[in-house]
Amino acid sequence: MQLAGRAVQNQANQQRSGAGQTYAQNQRQIDTTWGQFKNDYADEDKKLNDWKANEDSAARQASQTTRQNLLTQLAQLRSQKAAAQGANGANAARADLARANALSGEIDSLGRQQNTYTGNKVQYNAKDLDSYKVTGDTSVGVSNPAAPGSDPTLNIYNTRLNQEEERKRQNQYL
Repeated sequence: MQLAGRAVQNQANQQRSGAGQTYAQNQRQIDTTWGQFKNDYADEDKKLNDWKANEDSAARQASQTTRQNLLTQLAQLRSQKAAAQGANGANAARADLARANALSGEIDSLGRQQNTYTGNKVQYNAKDLDSYKVTGDTSVGVSNPAAPGSDPTLNIYNTRLNQEEERKRQNQYL
């Protein structure tokens, strides 16, 4: 009986050791994947923010350029109207031309787009595999009883064996 107990103990210890190693490897892979996801997400978020800023600048530049063109056309029309009425056309167009020229600096600065963030591929490295291992005593042991009735493992086995025999005796078809 002692030899069988030792064989069961050795088998259980090997299985627990293998399970602990598998757990550690799986947990490390999960941590690595999650860390890499967070790094990639932050990288893509920076790219998106730069793209958005450039698109906003391009839209504002297009809007201000259209506004400048319309102010220039308005100045020409006011100049022509004043000339047709016999007044000085340059004086009539002066205010609109000044507003159109004031937009030139803003349009020029909006045209200088920011450098687009191309990304920074960061590799996440999880902790060493040993840090994931289950600590503490995980070994399975077989007691070496002084008397056969004092071994708890053997008592459980005998109780279950007796229950199974009783069940078979009560049900003759098993």
